[in-house]
Amino acid sequence: MISTKFLKKIECLLPDGKEVYYIFVASVFLFSLLYLMASALPGNNIQYPLGWWGWCDQGFYLNETKAIATFTLDETSYIYPIGYPFLGSLFYKLLPNHPFFFVNLLCFAAMAVFFYKICNHFVSKWESILLLVAFIYCNDHLTRSTFAIPWTNVPIITIFYYFTYGFIIKHPRFYDWLLAGILLTFAFHTRMLDFLILGLFLVFPFFQGGNWKEKGRALCFSGLIFFATFASVTYLNKQIFGTWQPSYTGRIEVMGFFS
Repeated sequence: MISTKFLKKIECLLPDGKEVYYIFVASVFLFSLLYLMASALPGNNIQYPLGWWGWCDQGFYLNETKAIATFTLDETSYIYPIGYPFLGSLFYKLLPNHPFFFVNLLCFAAMAVFFYKICNHFVSKWESILLLVAFIYCNDHLTRSTFAIPWTNVPIITIFYYFTYGFIIKHPRFYDWLLAGILLTFAFHTRMLDFLILGLFLVFPFFQGGNWKEKGRALCFSGLIFFATFASVTYLNKQIFGTWQPSYTGRIEVMGFFS
């Protein structure tokens, strides 16, 4: 067991307030290394050069990302909810074979920062860093099998950490509520069932006391952002499919998710 005195002595090595930047940079470096070393990275395996783009889900992600980036989205390419492929489309022209690299990199680095902030609320800086290394950096399933590969749950995991810090650990500010509206909209159009769980985080601040009127007003603004974006995507679905439901919704309904 590491002594408290020892931790306090070495804690001064971290400039106050700068540890978050070091964690962000370290996370960027670690993710980049893990991504390039991934055995399923397209081009890394001579016998299977397609890598994860040859997998079912990832192949659909790439096709939809390309369609969004080239404004050719139609019923044949719009297979999964639009949220995650939309993020990839922002980088498609820059990295057409790795459109989700920057998306997953930023999500991983942000998740590490929020994990540290949550831990630092309860323990010291160095104890928080040790927890970060043990439970995030050394978590092979989380790093290699999840964040290093394009999966729709990657940004959702990061949102969960942000909501835990922003709406449970600390008192949310007005911009937190506005950002929550955007993130909840994204979650709904990425993983619908996770959206329902994330929505519960916005209820917690009302049990913390404070100005209920101010929180209610902020929640209303958050709701307006959600419904405005929801209406836009619903209109897109209507134009392509003739209904608000994309094809993916129908498939998971058949699987029994909505039964």
